[in-house]
Amino acid sequence: MLQRRTKYKHVHTLWIAGLLFLLINGCAKDEGPFIVKPVKLPGDTLLSLTTDIQPIFDSHCIRCHNQSHPFLDLRDGYSYNQLLYTGHLAPYVDTVNPENSILVGRLRGVEYPIMPPDGDHLLPATIDSIVLWMAEGARE
Repeated sequence: MLQRRTKYKHVHTLWIAGLLFLLINGCAKDEGPFIVKPVKLPGDTLLSLTTDIQPIFDSHCIRCHNQSHPFLDLRDGYSYNQLLYTGHLAPYVDTVNPENSILVGRLRGVEYPIMPPDGDHLLPATIDSIVLWMAEGARE
């Protein structure tokens, strides 16, 4: 009888050790936005930041959002990481519901401040391209 209790005592110790291990290692820090990146297929026509979206930023945004801007640098080579990970309010991109993203909200004037602030607003079709880019997974 005494031998049986000792056996169960070790089982309880193992359970407690296992639960402590899961408690300590089971909760991880959030590693950023959930971005579903589509696989590139031969001949695909998915939009990408480099070829389709960056030219929009170059034309309308980088006169303010450059290396001197304290919150968001949209220059080529910086914009992707800034929009998704390191910009002041990142992520500015929402691949699940692009219309709710900070970027689209500011471009459409739904979220303050409207961008660009100087009145040179993007055409709705241009903003729709940015929305489509996000909906397709915000490819770099």
